[in-house]
Amino acid sequence: MVSRKHKFIIVTPPKTGSVSLTFALLDYIKYRRIVKQRPDCFDYSDDFGKYSKHATLRAMQAKWNRKVYGKLQDYHLVGTVRNPWDRMVSWWLWENTECLFEDFITQPTKFRAKQLVRDYFTTRKGNVIDTFIRFENMQGDFDAFCGRVGIPKQELPHKNKTKKRRHYSEYYDDALRDVVASQHAADIEHFGYEFEG
Repeated sequence: MVSRKHKFIIVTPPKTGSVSLTFALLDYIKYRRIVKQRPDCFDYSDDFGKYSKHATLRAMQAKWNRKVYGKLQDYHLVGTVRNPWDRMVSWWLWENTECLFEDFITQPTKFRAKQLVRDYFTTRKGNVIDTFIRFENMQGDFDAFCGRVGIPKQELPHKNKTKKRRHYSEYYDDALRDVVASQHAADIEHFGYEFEG
């Protein structure tokens, strides 16, 4: 999400609260059209692509137009993150497939296998985002973000919510917990996440 007026960029990997944040910030970002996906879920097109909600910072940088947006360095850069064990449960339930959770974790698709959220926050020169909205403290972090960029605070809607969901720890046994720990080791270390049972 890019706001020229308020000089912010928010990079939102999948299953990190992106729909709720985008919905709350639609009046502040530049987009061409809304792309409906399913009830309570959408994407949008903008200068950076047909489906931009999950654009990486590197993808944005590749299409960055200085005449339109100015310098990337002049923007507040923010990323959204979520505990990887929780994120994988949410993703599995969102896909709504007949796939068993064990298979979903142990046999990831090529797309999901590349889903370290940390990789969303890098430019060609490396990691430049150091401010994050954590899913676990989304409202508080969002309020702080609003204060920094000069927009009114608002209560975030809970969009794209998974129904009938238990605490993420209930979906794991020790082996599956270790698989996610291995697959997402860089995110877990970088953001300090732990498995909470």
